Amino acid sequence: MKKPTSASSHPSADTQEQQDKKIEALCFAVLEHFPTMVFSKDANLRTRHNDQLGFRYVYFNALMDHTSGLKRLEMIGQNANDHFNPTDAQQYFIDDRQVMALPPNKDNAVAVLDFYESWIVPTGKHVNHTRKKNLGDTYMLGTFLIVDNLHLGKIAERRRSVLPPLSEAPPSPAPLFFSEAFEHLPVPVLVVSVVSPSSSSLSSSSSGIVLKNRAYHYAFGSAGATAAAAAAAAISKDGNEGEDEEEGEAAVDRYLLDLNLLAVPGEILERSNVVFSIGEGSRVKQHEKEQRGKEEVQKEETDEKEMPKWHVMQRPLCLVEREGEGKEEEGELVLVYVLWPQGDEGKAAAARAKLNQ
Repeated sequence: MKKPTSASSHPSADTQEQQDKKIEALCFAVLEHFPTMVFSKDANLRTRHNDQLGFRYVYFNALMDHTSGLKRLEMIGQNANDHFNPTDAQQYFIDDRQVMALPPNKDNAVAVLDFYESWIVPTGKHVNHTRKKNLGDTYMLGTFLIVDNLHLGKIAERRRSVLPPLSEAPPSPAPLFFSEAFEHLPVPVLVVSVVSPSSSSLSSSSSGIVLKNRAYHYAFGSAGATAAAAAAAAISKDGNEGEDEEEGEAAVDRYLLDLNLLAVPGEILERSNVVFSIGEGSRVKQHEKEQRGKEEVQKEETDEKEMPKWHVMQRPLCLVEREGEGKEEEGELVLVYVLWPQGDEGKAAAARAKLNQ
């Protein structure tokens, strides 16, 4: 299995096996404490068309217990028929088969399917925004959140408390499963390690990017140039854009690193309607706007408004205290950033109407 993308390649005396184990442990911790529900199902080709045997759960993360009221360890080895009403269960099977018809492990956007699904569990009736992907043609990998006003962009920011897990994590479905699952999560993820988290932003702390997954590189890197990056390149004709603008992935890195730190590891910071407009407000862009006709400038501003909007979540993974000469030193904070496409109010409303029928 391919290892998740590390932002640096420092030399190490560890063997490849030791490095794999370290990455696997970190990826497990990231998924286990992810700010949205993460799950995976066995999508073996021999059983995926059998509603009684197919798409059995092999993993749920810690958030599942509190959010659903179901016990995740009891769900392992069972499928939707065992826990949901027949109508919803049948729809889940249909959706999962659509996902498994996609090319496995691909980076492009069409390799991820979005669903607004009804979800009736002991905690209540919900509408979920779910993103699913074909993982190696063996597993269906998904993550979802409950649709609410922040996800729909009606609230700008909030802090959300997270309760500790109610149960132990299920065993790994396969060797290096969590490394592979992190690499192919259907949302962009950035993991940052911070030393001396005493200031108000990461940029003034000693910090380093530890991991990025493929979706992050695709959404903001050169392989999947976003509308923002393309717009920035289009307006820079004099060759000076490098002096004033950060290119896609670096600009997104910087925005995330500048988010305020969280004081409590049990909290999640969320922001809605975040737009990564590369180079917006730079001298180059402003000069070009002044030289252009009014109609062209208006078109550019319209294009900026149509750039993708993101629901950004930030969660501390762990806080490690160190001692030196009998004194406690500032610890190492590991932060997980998740970038989720802002919710679609129309699709959410349609799913909610169907749920309430």
